[in-house]
Amino acid sequence: MKQEHPLASHIPPSWPGSAVLSEITQKSSGQFIFASTTVKYVCGDPCDLPTRRLDVIRRLQPPRGEEDLPYAELNSLYHYVLSNVRGIERVMQVLGFLVILNIDIRRIGPLIIDSTERMDNFLFWIPGETQACLSQLASLIDCDAGGHIHILHASLQDFLRDPSRSRQFYLCRESVLSNIACLGLRHMSHEKIDISQEGKSLPTSHRFFLLLKFCIPY
Repeated sequence: MKQEHPLASHIPPSWPGSAVLSEITQKSSGQFIFASTTVKYVCGDPCDLPTRRLDVIRRLQPPRGEEDLPYAELNSLYHYVLSNVRGIERVMQVLGFLVILNIDIRRIGPLIIDSTERMDNFLFWIPGETQACLSQLASLIDCDAGGHIHILHASLQDFLRDPSRSRQFYLCRESVLSNIACLGLRHMSHEKIDISQEGKSLPTSHRFFLLLKFCIPY
């Protein structure tokens, strides 16, 4: 016999709704661990409303202290993987592009740096270095035959942008964009840029210039 939650009478019949389910499914990225962690947390406390706990998952409400951590198992997984990476500073540089820069400028498609070739070029690295770095994160990030980079776990991005979860692996937006701006200036010093032509084409030098303008908008 199925056991009903003690506070079931306080849960609206329409909860959680198709839009919320779609949001959770998208964050799962086809990975069972996110879905199982979500269900376990939402239904895990008979003294707390599942509706409130789902709002914590969706970051609409804060957790109630250190005992109310919805992603404890997922956090442990990501910490374990990243803690076993060699040359973590270089890996975090790449993750900064993927998680901070690319999300912020998704609307400006030509500026997205989502391939190993573009990443090596912008970071002044030897061709192949980005792929070598990311090979240590094969369970989280995939590089296809064409060099395009795909984050397999959408929840990894939330983890890296939340200092309370990622701790020493936290990606601070301001720091990431500051580093990118410095790299952009370095590229600009290596190339002669005619900024009056920026809207006509997107060769390498123009891409660097536009990225720099994005990093320092004022």
